[in-house]
Amino acid sequence: MSLNIKQTLQKGVTAHKAGKFQEAEHLYRAILAEQPSHPDANYNLGSLIVSFGMLEKSLPFFKKALESNPKNGQFWLSYLKVLHRLGRQDTIETVLSTARQAGMREEDIINLRKKLAQKQQKERPLTRKSIQELYRLYNAGQIDEALVLGERLSNRFTDDPNVFNILGAINISSGNIEDAVANYKKAINIKSDFLEAHNNLGLSLKKLARTEAALTIFKKAVMIDPKSEVVHYNLANTLQELGQHEQAIVSFNRAIKLNPESAASHNNLANSLRALSRTEEAITSYKNALKSQPDFTEARINIGNSLEELGNYTEAFAYYDSADTPITKYKALQCLYRQKHYSEFTERLLKLTKISDKDIGVAAVSAYVSHQLGHEDPYPFCRNPLDFFSVTRLSKHCGDVDLFIDGILKEAKNIPLVWEPSDKTTKLGFQSDQTIFSAGDNCVELARMIGNEIKSYHSKYNSEKCTFINSWPRHYNLKGWFVRLEKKGHQRSHMHPSGWLSGVVYLKTVDPMNANEGALELSIHGDDLPILNENYPRRIYQPKKGDIILFPSSLFHRTIPFNSDVERCVIAFDLVPEPI
Repeated sequence: MSLNIKQTLQKGVTAHKAGKFQEAEHLYRAILAEQPSHPDANYNLGSLIVSFGMLEKSLPFFKKALESNPKNGQFWLSYLKVLHRLGRQDTIETVLSTARQAGMREEDIINLRKKLAQKQQKERPLTRKSIQELYRLYNAGQIDEALVLGERLSNRFTDDPNVFNILGAINISSGNIEDAVANYKKAINIKSDFLEAHNNLGLSLKKLARTEAALTIFKKAVMIDPKSEVVHYNLANTLQELGQHEQAIVSFNRAIKLNPESAASHNNLANSLRALSRTEEAITSYKNALKSQPDFTEARINIGNSLEELGNYTEAFAYYDSADTPITKYKALQCLYRQKHYSEFTERLLKLTKISDKDIGVAAVSAYVSHQLGHEDPYPFCRNPLDFFSVTRLSKHCGDVDLFIDGILKEAKNIPLVWEPSDKTTKLGFQSDQTIFSAGDNCVELARMIGNEIKSYHSKYNSEKCTFINSWPRHYNLKGWFVRLEKKGHQRSHMHPSGWLSGVVYLKTVDPMNANEGALELSIHGDDLPILNENYPRRIYQPKKGDIILFPSSLFHRTIPFNSDVERCVIAFDLVPEPI
């Protein structure tokens, strides 16, 4: 099957700007295997190689890019800068003459001559063999060996910024984020306009939950090179994570102006538009993302969600159906129910039941709609999920619960938090990604406690006859995330379609000013589906600090808003079956 050059290039650029250098190189080389003269693939690969200090090896790629597109001024500038760094003054003069003949602006040539005329700082040359070996080790995944060599080279070549930039990438791969930050800062101290090091530093700071500091770095990077799509994109994402959607939109648009084919930029621009309730504009941007990358499933689902929010269930159904993922299977069912297409709903549900009895989203929708229509629930996963709601306590596992929770809360400060993440249900609050159980020793210990409670839970319900219990996953991963709600904070009704068993550990709770404030409501109703019969099963639970609750992932649940000026902090988690 022939390679889709446009999509592969876009994926390469996305990997490149995310710091996934090995993946980016693989994608660029895949393009060149089919089209050896492709200008952008050659230029991007040359730039990637330069960032690792392999100047000589970058030259053939820049030359190829120029042969295919001699009118591109940026190609000439990058090529000449490498020649300057290699000290090839004679070659530079020849290339400048060729560039002028090819149509490069005289203003650019004059500016470049000024830079080249500046006295070059005396540096001890880094041996080509050493830098190539460092890159080879890193690219081969031999991170421990690369780390040893990188440290040795950094001690020897203390004024070479490229060594520290590469060493930062190696430390990222080994999980030493703080060390990587130090490496990138050293590279910048040596070379204050080192764009790649600024970009890498910003990404590393975000990994350490220092989002405001990352924002400052990305703003500096934009000043270094206002024409860098990568740094505009990363700046926009950082603004988005901080809830500064208006500014994020400006930066996403700048990134798109520089690279109109960036599917990721169009998609994330749409997320900020949607966060500001500019849903029609968001749909246009999501569609632009699909034009650039037709297999972009996330954008397809986002269009469906946006259309569903606008009440356009027919079109939303079409987008969900074309995405064909576990999530869109149940979302398509919901659209049929909303349109009162009950016969088609039932027909599709029965077909899905024959395909699998373990689809959490389908189980949730089937339980609710069957109740509303007065039918027997045909889906056997867990027909009465409220019967499997269970509460236990941290005090079963540790003596000083308050001290243990304080330790968890301190560790939670070390992971990135996003204000009202666009793809989640958290409102007026922050949420992390699924990394909380690696945030520190207390969080690791909490994961162990939860693992024991999961075993006890399964034993408790072992005699029940349903797929939820009888097909309990033998192998699974425990995924957890931290949520901090502020005054009037809440979580909209949702369930966890990728889970099996879900739960919450309560670290800070609310003393309600009014009935049920800050409480957890569990029910078979969710996603604002139409209510035909108000008497559907539901339960409200007012949690206490130190509670651990567990329930089937197919059960809808929400947090009721609270008016107290306090924080409500929890760790939510899912038992996620490993693929067979």
